[in-house]
Amino acid sequence: LSTGQIAFDRHGQLQRAQGTLQQSERIAPPGDDDVYRTWFRINYNVLQTRRMLHARDPLYHMAVDVRLLYSLPEVLIGYFQARRLPWRGEKEALRYLQAHDQTFRDLWQQCLAAPDRAQKFALYEQLAALSLVPVGGLWPDGATAVDFSAEANVRQETVEAALAWWQDLVGENRG
Repeated sequence: LSTGQIAFDRHGQLQRAQGTLQQSERIAPPGDDDVYRTWFRINYNVLQTRRMLHARDPLYHMAVDVRLLYSLPEVLIGYFQARRLPWRGEKEALRYLQAHDQTFRDLWQQCLAAPDRAQKFALYEQLAALSLVPVGGLWPDGATAVDFSAEANVRQETVEAALAWWQDLVGENRG
């Protein structure tokens, strides 16, 4: 309704509803908690999928294929959330990328078409890194993160306090 073309609206109700939806999308971009959850989830999925890709058990390799089925759309949506842009569906997302970030769009197409599991993962990891550029990118090796999934209104101060607590708990000065 928010992006569709109204062909007939006898009483103007659809036009008013469309205007309301369009206005609310402009006012309410993804919030801090949405961005944090996106950053955390994409980073977590990259690490877990990489770990499974390097396992010796063929069942883990099949699980990588399954993980990539949901991780690829997640990284596309995450691109928009990390930039605090409203999600308006796949077609609008691809139009936006074509106009504003052809590199990401081309890499997305390559990843979708990649027939080899390892190649697909490598492209996915690049996409994940690019999608999270505005919020710090991918975690470095050995990084520690705090999952605030159950919390509402995650703020930067909360994240910093939790990480400081963790560092104090397990830091180098501990015996």
